[in-house]
Amino acid sequence: MILVLALTQMAFLVLGIVFLRILVNATTESLSPSLVLLNENAVWLLAIPLIWAFLAVALGGRSGGPVATKVTGATGGAIAVLCFLFLGSVAYLFTR
Repeated sequence: MILVLALTQMAFLVLGIVFLRILVNATTESLSPSLVLLNENAVWLLAIPLIWAFLAVALGGRSGGPVATKVTGATGGAIAVLCFLFLGSVAYLFTR
């Protein structure tokens, strides 16, 4: 379950970053400073699923660590929803 959630998070982030790069490079009008900052530092967003997966395995893992599997699954699902919202917000910029 941890691997599936981590891959889902990565897929949403990679698609969002690709859309963001296309949007920033294709537009000729001025962009907001926050969008430019996000474009410059978007690769660092990929660290979020990696850190979550490492912590989920280290704390919950297969051996029944101190954190229950339900907790790691819920936090992974919440992070996946946030990654999807990032993808959705970037894709929404294309339609504006």
